[in-house]
Amino acid sequence: MAANMKRAVIFLNGNLSDLTLVKQYINKSTLLIGCDGGTRHILELGLQPDVVIGDLDSFRPEEISSDHQPKYITCPTDKDFTDSEFAIRYAIENGYQEVILAGALGDRLDHLLGNIFLLDKFADSKIKIIEGHQEAYIVRAQAEISGHKGDTISFIPILGNPKVSSTGGLKYDLNKYQLSLKGNTGISNVLTRQSTTITVTKGTILVIHQL
Repeated sequence: MAANMKRAVIFLNGNLSDLTLVKQYINKSTLLIGCDGGTRHILELGLQPDVVIGDLDSFRPEEISSDHQPKYITCPTDKDFTDSEFAIRYAIENGYQEVILAGALGDRLDHLLGNIFLLDKFADSKIKIIEGHQEAYIVRAQAEISGHKGDTISFIPILGNPKVSSTGGLKYDLNKYQLSLKGNTGISNVLTRQSTTITVTKGTILVIHQL
């Protein structure tokens, strides 16, 4: 993260979530937002939320120590957007250039898919999901992927039949494949060096990087 880039981590209420990695992205200047019941994930990490957002149907304010009072932003139960989207908008509107969603994995497939498509909706901002030892983000133009030799990376079409190329460093050369919504040729590629740059000249892809 650039020294002047403000980061917010939004904790969703995923009951199957693995928070192994996300704590590495948190420092004293990170804004911690709990989406309703997702606030418990923050508490489980031994941290305190700065903001709690939601209709509070799955979290009670008294669960937070009385000596720490976060900002509460209450959303109506009946609304045209999810608590997740409201939290993302709050972070962006308050100047946070990097937004991480944690706790996205649960037994509600509709919520999981909805959160993935929120990555696309807010792709103009630096936003990604971190779940366990994997991260997911949208690429519409160009991105550098850095990691370790042997990392598994999947390239999943989100819009259209994307045209994707890379600078090398992948076991399966993207220049030789046509990614399609009807296929799975982009799943389980492998880094053969520490980094590669991918370029998307058509369509939109979701990158899932096993860290």
